[in-house]
Amino acid sequence: MRFLSVILLALLGGQAYAQDLPLFDAHIHYSHDAVIKVPPEKAAKVLREAGVKYALVSSSDDDGTQKLLAAAPEIVVPALRPYRRRGEIGSWMHDPTVIDYVEERLHADGELILQPLNLTNLEVSDLVTFLRSLTEDDK
Repeated sequence: MRFLSVILLALLGGQAYAQDLPLFDAHIHYSHDAVIKVPPEKAAKVLREAGVKYALVSSSDDDGTQKLLAAAPEIVVPALRPYRRRGEIGSWMHDPTVIDYVEERLHADGELILQPLNLTNLEVSDLVTFLRSLTEDDK
């Protein structure tokens, strides 16, 4: 009985404390079908009414994420996925256009997120060789 009392006290005490903390949704998938069923403005309203302070949002393609970010910039933390469409999960690393896509998305708000690495010529060469190896067909 004493053990049960300790457990109940711990649970109730933890519950009261948890209610004082802001709600953070760990990850929202906001892709094609979700955007259609729950438009960005409505989704933003639901998040605000639920008391969500921040939500990591991703979508395949990036369009859903960007729409929800525009509707709730104070809540949405956009995740950047290197694949742009469903079905690319296993093949995006072989698509040489992904590098430009990721760079464009990282700089979409005008902020320079990536800083120069100041690589030596040898380091650049090694990096290029590695990246090209990812896009070559296995023979």
